[in-house]
Amino acid sequence: MPANFNEQEVLFRYGCIFQIVNVEPLENGIWVIHLFLRSEEDYSLKTLLNHMKSELGVETNIISLGHLFWKMGAYDKAKTYCRRLLQELTTDDLTSAQCYEILGLVAYSQEEYQQALINHFTALSLRLELIKPIYGSIELIIDDTIVDDAILPKTRQLSEVSPLDIAACFNNIGNVLIKKEEFELALFYHRKALFLKQKYLTREEHVDTSLTYHNIGGVYLSMDDAASSITNYQKALDIRLKLLPIYHPLIGSTYRAIGQVHEFNKDYCQACHYYRKAYKIYVASLPKQHQNIINIKTDILRVYPLMRLMKLRKHLAETKNFSYALDAFFPTGKKYHRNDKTSS
Repeated sequence: MPANFNEQEVLFRYGCIFQIVNVEPLENGIWVIHLFLRSEEDYSLKTLLNHMKSELGVETNIISLGHLFWKMGAYDKAKTYCRRLLQELTTDDLTSAQCYEILGLVAYSQEEYQQALINHFTALSLRLELIKPIYGSIELIIDDTIVDDAILPKTRQLSEVSPLDIAACFNNIGNVLIKKEEFELALFYHRKALFLKQKYLTREEHVDTSLTYHNIGGVYLSMDDAASSITNYQKALDIRLKLLPIYHPLIGSTYRAIGQVHEFNKDYCQACHYYRKAYKIYVASLPKQHQNIINIKTDILRVYPLMRLMKLRKHLAETKNFSYALDAFFPTGKKYHRNDKTSS
């Protein structure tokens, strides 16, 4: 309680969570922010917080800052940080592989795909060297007939690198190859990533698995195989709907991808339907000026007129078919027209 009882104060405990309702400017450069106090027991908020904790994790290490720079889009800072670390590290240090991985992600984000490929293959090579004392070779990791699940606990104890780290490298390489339009090779690496995730993840339905299904769907669409594309996108969507908060951007990205398949098939009504679902999620979960929102608006504006045209053509076709049916039912239909003269 305040010492002066005439004071009007509202006290909040440390860690309160507020929702930003509105931000408006006043004079002299002062801004007013309207906040709404949220309860930690709010179901949607609690679900989102639990997911964010699991996604971000509680452990941090020397490479976390470089990864954060990349996430924030501070690419130059990420590159500078990782390059300085590499000067101090040896190749048998796991952090070296992580540095090259981040450098690959940065190069990918900056559309420097050849450099991204070099960095990701370097990360893969370093991780394979670190994992060899346990498995001997990559064949022992990806061959079902050789690897025994009984050695997995031993692997986790003796090596900081797991087959899932190799899967991450395969996934990153596959994404770069898509941009380079080397689709068959991209599909090869994404399938290898999917195999490792299905084998070594603690449960079959995992968000990481949905990521690979999503990537494979993208490869198939690039290869004009719409049926295989939508099958994999649907698998990704099923997992994400089950494991993620309902307004998670990853769900929105899958809706958008499915919309793209329908647009490819010239089914503009379904395309617009899925684009709108993606838009609803993006608006609820991302800043107003986020690139995903800009992209999905462009998608809707492109498809909506085509959808209206398709509906008009369908209506005209149905009207024409009805006219044909009417003529067939009334072969002398003209005599029944109100303007026709009847014989006396």
